[in-house]
Amino acid sequence: IVTGGMAENVYNNLRSLGLKETEICFISNPTAILKKRFIEEMTGAIILRIDENDDVITTNHEYFDGETFKKLKLVIENHNTVKLLVVSDYCKGFVDEYWLGQIFELCDKHGIKTVMDSRKKLDPTWSEKVDFVKINNKEYTELGEDASKYCRNLIVTQGSKGSFWVNENKHYSTKSVDRPSCVGAGDTMLAGFVMSLLDCASVDDSIKFGNLAAGAAVSKSGTSVVTKEDIERFKLR
Repeated sequence: IVTGGMAENVYNNLRSLGLKETEICFISNPTAILKKRFIEEMTGAIILRIDENDDVITTNHEYFDGETFKKLKLVIENHNTVKLLVVSDYCKGFVDEYWLGQIFELCDKHGIKTVMDSRKKLDPTWSEKVDFVKINNKEYTELGEDASKYCRNLIVTQGSKGSFWVNENKHYSTKSVDRPSCVGAGDTMLAGFVMSLLDCASVDDSIKFGNLAAGAAVSKSGTSVVTKEDIERFKLR
């Protein structure tokens, strides 16, 4: 199974959940990242993953003024058409902390919601400026329980245990899946959460919808996009 990177998975799921191509401004590494997964047919278990083209040119402060980021800045400043900015970052070097701080500050100024999924260490230079930060349980354990003091809202995905909204001390359970294929589950959860926020749902309901989206995704083999119909079927199981 060959797929793109983290940001592309989120983008594809947002499209599959109903957003039109004209409703999304997608900016990513110009080099197409490929992830090849070798999966055991009977169990669906991943045997091996090979990443290709995942090296990027590290950004610097001047690069923020380049054509790529000037385009994003123009989109954000045209805030009548922008509702939310989502950043998916596997810490490969394409996005640095300075860039994040500048973008989130600009969004804050224009009242645009922001969501971040990153392997970066939480840092006040950017994490205090974003509305929602999503990390997985392993990353949360490494950061420690004080991690939430560096961001407004910290959401931790916990696999089969669901999700945890740290700042509000709320746990959200999820349905169990036999022999789940966990590839891309976090990306799908993020897309579901974002889609629900765009539909003006509460944070509680958005986390629950994100959990359902992830559950529907892990019910399939390999990295799969989900539809609202997939989620509804999973919900009724």
